[in-house]
Amino acid sequence: MVKSEGVLFFIGDYLDYAPSTMKKTARSIVKALVDFEIAEVDGNEVKVKTYRPGLLSVIYAFYSEYAAGFEAAKNFNILNPSVEHIKEKAEFYKLFLMQPAMVDDYLQRAWKKDYLGYEPRGGLNQYVLKHKSLLKLFEDF
Repeated sequence: MVKSEGVLFFIGDYLDYAPSTMKKTARSIVKALVDFEIAEVDGNEVKVKTYRPGLLSVIYAFYSEYAAGFEAAKNFNILNPSVEHIKEKAEFYKLFLMQPAMVDDYLQRAWKKDYLGYEPRGGLNQYVLKHKSLLKLFEDF
């Protein structure tokens, strides 16, 4: 739930204006969230909408960071990263405003759809890139 008071608390660290200006700015931010359909009005409350990116979008971003094919985005030379490594060091899921807890769900779904392999080894849950490059991934789609 989004409230003007919460927004005001947040922007207070970044802006230093008169209290009336700060309150008006906070209300405007809440209105903008509704206008841009990031939040919705439910009775007297404003609630942020839940966003779940598509599986293929997440897999594309995952492969971009780990596989050959898009060197500008590639950050790692690991073809079987562990879930822990992904959550701690990868950037791809942050593009979708995902929390690290959501990564497990997406990786499991990708494994079930055969986009990734899965290898539990020594207490590490590792996901194996079945395609060694983005081009190979696209050819499989």
